[in-house]
Amino acid sequence: MSRLLLIILAILLALILLAAILLTVLLDKDKVLELATTTLREQTGATLVVRGETSLSLFPTLGVSLADASLSLPGDRQSQVDARLLEIGVELMPLLSRRIEIGGIRVDGLDARLYQAPSADGSPEPPPAPDLPADVAPPTGGRPAQAGDADSTAAVPAPTPALTIDQLDISDSRITLVDPAAATETVVEINRLQASDLNTEARPIALRGTVALPDQGISLVLDGAVRLDLPQQQLLLDGIELAVEGPTPEPLALKATGTVNLASQDTELQLTLASGAASGEAHLLYTAPGLDAAAVLETSGSLQSLDVAQLLTLAAVDADLSGTAALSWELSGTGASNEELAASVKGPIELALTRGSFNGQPLNLTTRGRINMKQTAATMELEAALGETRATGEVAYNGGGSPQIDAKLHLNLLDPALLALAGPDAAEQAPASSGDDTGDEPLPLELIRTIDTLAELTVDKAVYEAHTVENLVLKLRAAQGVVRVSTFTGEVHGGKLDMKAVFNASEDPARLNTRGGIEGVDIARLLTALETEPLLAGSANLEWQLNSKGVTPNELFSDLRGPITLSADESVLKALGIERELCEAVALVNQEKISTPLPEQSTFRTLGVDIRMGDGKATLSAIKAQLPHLGLTGQGVVDLLQDEFRVDFKARLKPSLAKLDPACRVNERLTAIDWPMDCRGQLSGDPAEWCSVQTEDIIADMARNEARRKVEKEAERALKKLFDK
Repeated sequence: MSRLLLIILAILLALILLAAILLTVLLDKDKVLELATTTLREQTGATLVVRGETSLSLFPTLGVSLADASLSLPGDRQSQVDARLLEIGVELMPLLSRRIEIGGIRVDGLDARLYQAPSADGSPEPPPAPDLPADVAPPTGGRPAQAGDADSTAAVPAPTPALTIDQLDISDSRITLVDPAAATETVVEINRLQASDLNTEARPIALRGTVALPDQGISLVLDGAVRLDLPQQQLLLDGIELAVEGPTPEPLALKATGTVNLASQDTELQLTLASGAASGEAHLLYTAPGLDAAAVLETSGSLQSLDVAQLLTLAAVDADLSGTAALSWELSGTGASNEELAASVKGPIELALTRGSFNGQPLNLTTRGRINMKQTAATMELEAALGETRATGEVAYNGGGSPQIDAKLHLNLLDPALLALAGPDAAEQAPASSGDDTGDEPLPLELIRTIDTLAELTVDKAVYEAHTVENLVLKLRAAQGVVRVSTFTGEVHGGKLDMKAVFNASEDPARLNTRGGIEGVDIARLLTALETEPLLAGSANLEWQLNSKGVTPNELFSDLRGPITLSADESVLKALGIERELCEAVALVNQEKISTPLPEQSTFRTLGVDIRMGDGKATLSAIKAQLPHLGLTGQGVVDLLQDEFRVDFKARLKPSLAKLDPACRVNERLTAIDWPMDCRGQLSGDPAEWCSVQTEDIIADMARNEARRKVEKEAERALKKLFDK
């Protein structure tokens, strides 16, 4: 853009100066145009073609008017500039005193297509200055010389004549900026752009205009004043106001004040912003790179009352998040190029979200810490309140390689659905939940493989469906698809939980290994949480060492393998009276009737079971139980997928069984045999129908034992008679 203006200015000045010098050929405007075109090509490499009317005037001002003109700029990709009308008028008398006073410049119907040529380091290449006549040479580049420099004399720019343009007017114009490297085009439409008293002597220059970026749906209204101090090579912004419409629901008002050094590009600006209820201010200090120094950027500021929902919409992020945010920062960076400078930015930053909402729950959030763009890293202190959850702690993010999030947090309440310790692509890769999952949905293995997390959580209360873990301490490391839980302790259903686990999702199928135990768990509370009728009451101890593999939750569950040990003291099995069943069987053997009510439940003084998981079934072995009036041993199997079980018990009766009813009295013959009890059915069925005593087998065993006893007794009597002889 600056190159275009310089070359256009060079064209007009060349024409004016040639007209002033070649008064003898003023009447031959074609010859003047030919000389100007030749000079322009020789000095700048640009080609000027005028297809419309050309006019030159001498009094009262030197004037040039070109209609239907085009200009081809030099370069590998030839930029092209067309204009319906180009006019300039220069006051004649001030030229005698080395002053250039232009009454006006008017450009109408400009259509420019400009190619951006990258430099060796990838940053835009500064345009070469056109070779204007010596008296109007532009300022020389480089930093201003400092007092005491050895060669400061050589660095002083050549004296330049004062330049004044009463009025600059550009209308109905279009500029297309082409970036071949990025294969992108940016279109700028200038409806009207005006500058009054454009000068180089630091007097205020009034600017106003309307510009649009149609591809982005943005329109801009410019109004303000600047000062151009050419001897000091400075551009001073007294107050440039810019109203932007399109990207935000409400117009965005920007105001800038400050100083730009034209030679070194050093810049210091104070910016203010307002859009609806949002407002903010920022300070920007930029020191351009020199021969022996990198560029320096320093910025600080704050923004208030930002509408988060609108920001997410502008960023094309689909999230049910809203609220009012405030942002403050103090950042700095250094670099030899723009890319290196942007990547080096680091410093403290703070974000506060109030009156927010996330997925329908109230949210307040405050984070403060430091960011490092070179390392794509941030370390933040966190205070958050989401619904009933309160969280405090530290979170560190490192985006180098695999995105890594390290968290050390304390929460009063944790719902795992609210905690996402994952990389920035986790939300896109997470599968959507329909609310009626069957368990056959694939596990999110690809998502887990993107997680790189070290987490240390302490939670007052963690809720997972119907299970609540209090005083939870969790330490885990997730990397390369492997999640290692080194610590998972807490209190669940009245018991103390201590477990470890490794979930390896690095390949298909995923593998799970876990070991641990629960001491003193309340059995009734556990069964209630599992949505099972609490038929068994008391406390129990569980220990396990399990492994599994699969690609769905159901596959992981059905493939669980390994030992589980269950032990319980003073537990009660409701709705199933084992002693009652056996007492009735004894009464039948005794051929007597029961006269007193028998217990409808079973009280276990001790209970122990060894369980081995496999193929969706729990194989029960070494079942041992002691009741007040009998002992049980047995074995069986529970089909967890079919909700079925079968257990075969053997009971040994104690003489105290008669305490339940006189008809239940036992003698040595009854206590010496195993009383078989067959239990089978549905886990969700009626416990009263689960078990039955095989009385026929008992009577048969007793008959065999009685016959054996009689044979042994007769044999003993016969032997005694034999030896007595």
